[in-house]
Amino acid sequence: MYLINQKSAQIDHINTRTATEMGLLERNSIQKWIAKQPDILAKGLLIIQKEFRLPNTRSKVDLLALDKNGHLVIIKTKRDSSRLAIGQAVEYAACCEALTQEQIIDFFEKYLIRNQTEAGLDHEYDNIDGRSLICKFLNIIHLSERELNPANSQRLIIVAETIRPEDTNTAHWLSKRGIPTELHSYTLHPIDSEQLIFTCNPIGLTSDNNRLSTNNNIEDAEKNRTKEINTHFYNMVPEYRKIISEAFRNSSCCFYDNSRLTSDSFHARSGVSGCLYKLIFNKYELRVALCLSRGSMVENKFLFNFLYEKRDEIEKTFNYPLEWLRLENHKQSNIQFSTHMMNSDKENWNQAAKWHVKYMTKLEKAIETPLKNGEVALKQVNF
Repeated sequence: MYLINQKSAQIDHINTRTATEMGLLERNSIQKWIAKQPDILAKGLLIIQKEFRLPNTRSKVDLLALDKNGHLVIIKTKRDSSRLAIGQAVEYAACCEALTQEQIIDFFEKYLIRNQTEAGLDHEYDNIDGRSLICKFLNIIHLSERELNPANSQRLIIVAETIRPEDTNTAHWLSKRGIPTELHSYTLHPIDSEQLIFTCNPIGLTSDNNRLSTNNNIEDAEKNRTKEINTHFYNMVPEYRKIISEAFRNSSCCFYDNSRLTSDSFHARSGVSGCLYKLIFNKYELRVALCLSRGSMVENKFLFNFLYEKRDEIEKTFNYPLEWLRLENHKQSNIQFSTHMMNSDKENWNQAAKWHVKYMTKLEKAIETPLKNGEVALKQVNF
């Protein structure tokens, strides 16, 4: 590597030195740099913990991250050789497999509190909301839209100064069997006593007969896992529609007679243009919601603000606190109520249908009049 002075055209060679020669440690140097800028390894990583001891084990993960698919990424750093690193990373992945969404959010919030600068927060927060920050990272409105840490979804990233051929073969073998494993080799180029250039390059995985692109291999493995995980559940959704339709027919709630199924949501008109009631039936959650989804963001925010001013009255009628999502950077806004339930178990479906009928009826009763009043107020405003 060369340092070039554009003005004088002087070219100076920058020597490469090892981490051991420079007295650098994994924890205080390499891990810290990656935590502060995970793009060093790959685009689309959110660090959620560092030097973290996993529950019910002595294993301590160097860095734990989420990718854009909601999958956990176990990052193992080594100061010198990659020897033993893959075995340790596999052990960490096994320990991480059972982590729940709530645990992941809790770990992330503790990390944010402890490492605000490295987490990319410029100032302190009195009330850190890990759930919202994860939603922002995943570009979703609610975590029910994306399962965190689905089964058999963990990824491994090994970062070391030198990568042994044995570890390249092992990473290739793991990736072919659905455990995406990346290897990154780094080099250090000191400029002066305070500055150095840190480069980190992915290592291509090879075998005797073929050469694989790491990124393509990971993408293919993730697509296969996601398809396998989701197909079974979403194939069952039409069956639940029959149960919920029957439940509504046998209830006093008749406004849902013309509902339609889109993905995992049932939509019904509210009587106000662009404002829909929705039933959401996900693997781990039931939800009822009013979605303000008119063509104009300004109109949606106006209606949301109008209803929010009536919040006490609406929640008193509903009898429970509601979740008010103005969603500043999205066109729509939502008002919703949810509960957790294992909907992949058909034995829970009758209970789920009763819950949907009960709380959709209550939501419609609580919001119907304020929403119509909001529509009247909207017509009197010129934007």
